[in-house]
Amino acid sequence: MARLRGFRALAHRVAPEMLVNEVLDRFFTTASEAVLQYGGVVDKFVGESLLAVFGWPAGAQDDAINTVTCARVLQAAFTRLRAEWQGSLGTAPALSIGIGHGLVIGGSIGSIQHQDYTVFGDAVDIAFSLSERAHGGETLISQSLTAQLREPLEGITFDEFPPIKVGDDAVEHEIVLMRTDATS
Repeated sequence: MARLRGFRALAHRVAPEMLVNEVLDRFFTTASEAVLQYGGVVDKFVGESLLAVFGWPAGAQDDAINTVTCARVLQAAFTRLRAEWQGSLGTAPALSIGIGHGLVIGGSIGSIQHQDYTVFGDAVDIAFSLSERAHGGETLISQSLTAQLREPLEGITFDEFPPIKVGDDAVEHEIVLMRTDATS
């Protein structure tokens, strides 16, 4: 889950057309390109957020690497967008990313009047919760995903956090903060 931070404040300062065309559309295009480049699927756009899924509907051996690499690339691309918005709008939202790991249920849900094909489950809830807890420029990841990485990724380190409670059942989940070096 990739979420724009500071979007609501920006929405009060910028004309709706500019907000949609220059901010949301550019963000969603940039994020979608990164997700697709690394083998993910864009599930949906929700307000100022994007939900993407890796390893679904069919998993691959390098899904963990692709997910983490996509987050790194997206944060770097967003830094460039943010600089442009700062120049043209005088302010800019930040990006927080939350990455859950686990099983999801996929299918068509809705009503007779409207159906959406989507995913849901603990991994989605965790991603949503982590994206809300992450500060702008941060990527919080389920520790279970980083455990799937068979080798260190160049320029990426992970800092462990205390477990956090997620969801209605308040189950604790181990998480890490992804850090990238200055060359990312």
